[in-house]
Amino acid sequence: MSSDMSDIDPDEALQREMDAEYSHHAPPDEAIDMASDTAPTPHDLMMRFPEISQLSNAERAELAYEILRKLPLQDVHRVNKMLTRLLHFDFIPVLPVEVVYQIFSFLDYKDVARAARVSRSWYRLATAPSLWRTLYFKQHWNVNEVRVREFENWARTVDSTLPLSAADGPGRNVPPPFHVGHIWKPANGSGRLSLNWVYLFRQHLTLDSNWARGYCDRTMIEALVPVEPADMPEGLQGEANDRAHGIYCLQFDDDMIVTGSRDCKVRVWSMKDHRCTRVMSGHTGSVLCLQVDVATGIIITGSSDTTIMTWDMAAGRALQCYRGHTEPVLNLRFNNDYVLSASKDRTIRIWSRQEGTREAHTCVRVLRGHHAAVNGVQLDGNIIISAGGDHTIRMWHFSTGECFKVIYGHDRGIACIYYDGTYITTGSSDLMIRVFDAKTGKMVRQYEGHSDLVRTVQKDHRKIVSGSYDSSIKIWNLDSQFPATPRWPRSVDFIRPEAPRVYNRHGSLYDANGLDPREDPAAGIAMRQSAVAHASREACVNLGRHQSRVFKLQFDETRIISCSQDSQIMIWDFSRGIDKTFF
Repeated sequence: MSSDMSDIDPDEALQREMDAEYSHHAPPDEAIDMASDTAPTPHDLMMRFPEISQLSNAERAELAYEILRKLPLQDVHRVNKMLTRLLHFDFIPVLPVEVVYQIFSFLDYKDVARAARVSRSWYRLATAPSLWRTLYFKQHWNVNEVRVREFENWARTVDSTLPLSAADGPGRNVPPPFHVGHIWKPANGSGRLSLNWVYLFRQHLTLDSNWARGYCDRTMIEALVPVEPADMPEGLQGEANDRAHGIYCLQFDDDMIVTGSRDCKVRVWSMKDHRCTRVMSGHTGSVLCLQVDVATGIIITGSSDTTIMTWDMAAGRALQCYRGHTEPVLNLRFNNDYVLSASKDRTIRIWSRQEGTREAHTCVRVLRGHHAAVNGVQLDGNIIISAGGDHTIRMWHFSTGECFKVIYGHDRGIACIYYDGTYITTGSSDLMIRVFDAKTGKMVRQYEGHSDLVRTVQKDHRKIVSGSYDSSIKIWNLDSQFPATPRWPRSVDFIRPEAPRVYNRHGSLYDANGLDPREDPAAGIAMRQSAVAHASREACVNLGRHQSRVFKLQFDETRIISCSQDSQIMIWDFSRGIDKTFF
C-alpha cells in the first residue's frame, strides 16, 4: 500500500467505493431528480433525508435491514462484500512495523502462529526473530546468555548474501556447536543474520512437554563404590578406599557438581564423564550445606562441627574458617560481602567477607527469634527469609537485623525453604509443600503427596520440584501452560526400565548388576522413563526413588540433580530429543 493510501480514512474509502458501485449498477430514477444529468449518489440521498441522521444507531440498523430486504439477492450479496471489507480491514500495512510487533507481543504464541497463516505480509511480521524473542522470555524461560553472545558475535562477521551450505556438506561454514537451524536469514537476502528464536521456542516447548510428562534419562553416579588406586585420577590415589557415606548437599553448573557428605569432605565431580576430580578435607564433621560462586571459584560450606569454611576450588584448599555457632550449621547463603548462616542453635549469623577491614571474617550480627533449629535461610537484597523447627517463617531486614514479619506456615517443623523474590515455598515434616505470598504472608498453594518429611524444594514459574525422606522426587505443575497434547496425569507413576547408567565415584561405568559396558554392550544403557496419562492439568509427576532419604536437589532448564543418604548422585535429564545448545 502506498504512503498516499495510508492517509485515507477507511470509512471515507469505503464510502467512495459504495458511491462508485451505486452509480455503476443503479438505474436512473427520473422521479428523484428530473433536472439532474446524472443519478444521485447514496450521499446525495442522505442529504435529501436529514431525518435519517437523527435516528439512533439501532433505528438506523433496522432501517438498513428493511431496505436490504427489498433488494434482489445479487444486490444483497454485493452489499455484503462491501461490508466484509469494512469489518475485516487489514491494519498491518497501515501501522508502523514497531507497533505491529508490540500488538503481536501481547498475544499468546498460538495466536501469533495462527496470524502467520493470514497472508504473506503477516507471515513476514509474525515470524520475525525479535517478536519471538519477546514471546520466548514472556514464557519465563531462560537461555544460555554466553552461548547467545557467541552466536551473535559470529553472525556479525558473516555476509548474509552468501549461502550457508556447500556442495561438500550442509552448513559447512557454520562453526560448531551451531548449525543452520539456529540461523534466521532475511527473506530478501539483505540484512544481518539473526538467531532463529522460532526454532528455540519450538525446542523449549518440547522440553516443557518432557518435564510435564516425566520423560527423562536417568544417570546415577555411585559415590560409595571403592576403586583400586590405579584407577584413580592423578593425585587422588590416597582416596581410593574412601567412601562418601551419604551426600547431604550439592550444587552444579554445566561443567561440574560440587557435593558435601557425611565423611566430612567436599568433592568436585566432572559433569562430562562423572569422575571425581577433587576431594577437599578440613571439616571434622559432616558437610551439611554449601554454596559455590562459580565466577570466583569459591566454595563456602557449613558443617555439623559448628564451623563455616571458605575454599579455593582450583587449589583445593581451605582459605578461611568462621567460628561462632554452638551447634551444627544447617544452611547458608552468601553474596560478595557477607555470609549468612543458619544453625541448630536457633540463631542466624551474618559474617563479613570484606577483605582489608577490621570486621573481615568476623560475625557482625546475630539474629535471634526462632524457638527451634533454623533449618533454612534465603537472602534477597536487603531481605532475609528463614524457616525453622518452630513451624514459622520469619522475614528480617538485613541492614538492621529486625524481624518484621512472622508467618505461621505449618503444623510441624519446616525443613526447607525457597524464595524467588515473590513467593516463599516451604517443605515440612507435616508432609506438606506450601507456597506463601511474601508480601501478604498468605498461603496461596498447598501440595500433598509425600509420605515423609519434605527435605528439599525448588520452584520456578511453572513447577515445584521436591525431594523427601520417603526417597521420592516429585514435580508439581503450577499452571496449565504446557502443551495440551498429549495430556498428562494428576499422578504419573514411574515405570521402572531395565537399568540406569551407574558411575562409581571415580567415573567408572557400571550397570545395576555391576557389569562393565566395555564387556557387555547392553550394560550401562540410560534409564528411559515414560508416563501413564490420565486426565488432569494439576499434575504431579513421580520421577522415581533413591534407595534412601533425599537430602538435596537442584534443577536448571534441562535436568534435576539430587543426592541422598544412599551416597548416590542422580541426574534426571529431560532434554531427550532436544537441541539444548542455547539452554
